[in-house]
Amino acid sequence: MHFMTLKKLNRLAHIRLKKGRDQTHEAKQKVDAYHLQLQNLLYEVMHLQKEITKCLEFKSKHEEIELVSVDEFYKEAPPEISKPNITLNEPHQQTLARLDWELEQRKRLAEKYKECLASKEKILKEIEVKREYLSSLQPRLNSIMQVLLGRGCLRGVPPAGGARWRRAGARVARGRRCPCCFTCTS
Repeated sequence: MHFMTLKKLNRLAHIRLKKGRDQTHEAKQKVDAYHLQLQNLLYEVMHLQKEITKCLEFKSKHEEIELVSVDEFYKEAPPEISKPNITLNEPHQQTLARLDWELEQRKRLAEKYKECLASKEKILKEIEVKREYLSSLQPRLNSIMQVLLGRGCLRGVPPAGGARWRRAGARVARGRRCPCCFTCTS
C-alpha cells in the first residue's frame, strides 16, 4: 500500500508540474503578445514622429509666391473669394483664399497675354504683306522708269528736286505734252 501511495503522489506531482508548465507557457505567450504589441506601438510612434517632423520641415511652394498684401486682398478680391467672415479669424483659410485670388489673377493675365500675342501675330502678318507689296513695287517702278527713259519722256527732268525741278516744269508747261506721261514735251 505504501507503494500505491508513492505512485499516487508521483502522479500528482507530474500533473502539478504539467499544470505549472502550461500556466508558465500561457503567461509567457501573453508576455510575448504584449511585447509584440509594445514593439508595434513603439514603431508606430517612431513613424508618426518622423511624419510630424517632415510636416514641420515641409516648405510649400505657396511660401515662395509673393501674394498681394492682406489689405489689398480684402480691397480687390470679390467677397465670394475673400470670404471675410471666415478668413479674418482663420489664417489657413485666409491663405487659401489669397491663393485662389492669385490663381484667378494669373488666369486673367494669361488670357490677356494670349490676346496680345494674337494681336501681335496679326500685326506682324500685316507688316509682312506691306513689306512684300513694297518690295514688289521697286521692280515695277524700275520697269516704268526704263520705259519712260526709252521713250525719252524723262530727258528734261533733272534728278534732284528744288529750283531746277520748277524750271524744268515750266519748260514742259510751255511746250506740247507727251502722250505717255503728260509732263514732258515730245
